Amino acid sequence: MIARANGGVLFLDELAELPCPVQAKLLRTLESGEYRPVGSTETPRSEFRILAATSGDLDRAIAAGRLRADLLHRLDAVRVWLPPLRQRLEDIPLLAEEFLRRYLERSDAGPSRIAPEACAVLMQHDWPGNLRQLRNVIEAAAAVAGAEDAIGMLPVLEFLVPSAHQTGVPEEVPTLAEVRARAERGAILDALRRVDGNRERAAKLLHISEATLYRKIGNGSRPLCA
Repeated sequence: MIARANGGVLFLDELAELPCPVQAKLLRTLESGEYRPVGSTETPRSEFRILAATSGDLDRAIAAGRLRADLLHRLDAVRVWLPPLRQRLEDIPLLAEEFLRRYLERSDAGPSRIAPEACAVLMQHDWPGNLRQLRNVIEAAAAVAGAEDAIGMLPVLEFLVPSAHQTGVPEEVPTLAEVRARAERGAILDALRRVDGNRERAAKLLHISEATLYRKIGNGSRPLCA
């Protein structure tokens, strides 16, 4: 891994989860530029930059003894905080399309696009699993859609798991507006599931007009996915 990163960038995912022995070796490599391949007695050098990511609290990891403070200080040149996916729902269409493109690169066949109503459902979800969950839902829905031209609403609904507020997973205290929006999203998705995605019947269950339902799931506001 370090050898292949020579002259480039080494990406470390979930920095706080690295085993302590690996952290010690990584720190030595960062200080000297040298590393020892497994089964070798030689210590070649490698010049690379590091990009590290984590979903955990680094300060807590240090306090708990899971992360070396000296390693974090060595890596902590520039910090970039990326909000969770539920706080940047406008990014979902582009991310979903990118995950579908990557899926098609690995598969012989599959849908070439995501239907607008499916994309609207994606934007109604809270995404407690962030990007990994979105990627898994897109890949699973694409596999189910098979030879269909587009990923529709029903495959997406099938693979969406309950959000954090539905499962009791602790999260930040939501605002009243967020609570209302979540309740509305949950009611819309539940109605759509009950009627197999039929929006006319879902609107009747919710006692709203079909036009209002279209607007709430995104069809009447702006383009989502092509």
